[in-house]
Amino acid sequence: PEQVVNVPVFVTNNAANSVSLKLNIDKPADWSLVTRAELDVLKPNEQKFLVLSVRVPSICAVGEYRLGVQIVNPETGSELAAEAATVQVQEVEKISLQLIEFDENVMAGESYKASFLLTNRGNTEKKVFLETLNCNVEGDAHIDVKPGESLTFFVGGSTSEELGTAQKRYVSVSAVVGGQVKEKVFRQITV
Repeated sequence: PEQVVNVPVFVTNNAANSVSLKLNIDKPADWSLVTRAELDVLKPNEQKFLVLSVRVPSICAVGEYRLGVQIVNPETGSELAAEAATVQVQEVEKISLQLIEFDENVMAGESYKASFLLTNRGNTEKKVFLETLNCNVEGDAHIDVKPGESLTFFVGGSTSEELGTAQKRYVSVSAVVGGQVKEKVFRQITV
């Protein structure tokens, strides 16, 4: 995903006279053509080399996709030649974690809270475990995130009323997928 696929096309006019040609591109609807696909008139025995570049969208699902090229006579619409290529889209795993809001200073005995944005910028659904230090996730710590989806979640914690002097407490939240930490956010609270 988010890459460009290049398909080389060689066209030769084997006829004794000049011919008008048109290219038709068969691609998935959400894929975009990066280069112009134009053929005008080819003289007898003339060859043209074209590179068709197609951009694969960022959240394209894993799988095989067909890219087809047809050369047609623009006057009759008849197909003169056709080629196809198969593009294999691989899994892309991109999980991001952003801090939205955080209580940096709290009084002893008060609770603290933070909000985060968890985003799946990959192309497969992921089950993310939210691992925390010195805070707790409000709700389930396991979140399913679809490709292109962003979810907000909250963490919180409390402090002891018995603190006599200012202290620093370190809080962290990690987004873990398949046992691997994908993103981690650290913050410091002054109590």
